[in-house]
Amino acid sequence: MKSPLRTTLRRNERNGRSGGFRRRFAIRTANDRPPFRLADYPKRCNIKKKEGDRLHRWMQVLRTKRGLIAAWTAFVAAVVFAAGQYAAKEKYEAYVSYRLDEDMRRFVEWLETSDRIYADILEKGTIRSRQRHLLMSLHEDMAGILRAYRELAVRLGLRDDSFHYTQSTVNAMKIVRYFYDGEVEGPIQLDQSRRDHITAFREFDATWLAAVDRSTASYRVHDASWHRLLDAIETSTTAFLAERQLKTLDDLWLDRTEIR
Repeated sequence: MKSPLRTTLRRNERNGRSGGFRRRFAIRTANDRPPFRLADYPKRCNIKKKEGDRLHRWMQVLRTKRGLIAAWTAFVAAVVFAAGQYAAKEKYEAYVSYRLDEDMRRFVEWLETSDRIYADILEKGTIRSRQRHLLMSLHEDMAGILRAYRELAVRLGLRDDSFHYTQSTVNAMKIVRYFYDGEVEGPIQLDQSRRDHITAFREFDATWLAAVDRSTASYRVHDASWHRLLDAIETSTTAFLAERQLKTLDDLWLDRTEIR
């Protein structure tokens, strides 16, 4: 049995009507594509150029985004690092301020304790072994505080190197030396010269105590009150020595011909 489609095609071929049908129903193969024409070349080039421009713009946007991401990442890292450094600095400054305030208040307490010991010695006319050791320890600790915080003031740039050198620490250690006597353990009776020495030491410490500003609520590392106190103590020391025409406190009990 013949196919109706094939019969129709043959009939149309005889009647000269096969072209339209073929155009409508024929399936194109690769060889049936329209031939390349030179006039179409610029159009194809323009299409490829537009595609290339879009790719180029996309790459530029991608690079820009990568650059922004990298910049933001670096910025965030820098902020986190700076915040960590700032927090560490804040904690360190808070710790130094805490120690500074505590040490300055102890310094004043030690001066008041020394004054009470001096008063008891002068009243009873004897120096007990415990009192000698206490006065040695107190003045050695006070000299250490003065030395340490004068050093801190220099390191912070608040004072120049000459601030290291102080008569206050030197003369505090002279008092330590005076009360050091490894051979005597019991109480010592005061003669007139010893009484004069104890009285002079008490007056010396009193000038330091008078230099303390009682209105200062607290001492902080960025506050000028603590190095003003150091200045005031040094001024009171030099004034005390000048008033009594002494180079150091040991001029009170040492002959000037002795080696100091």
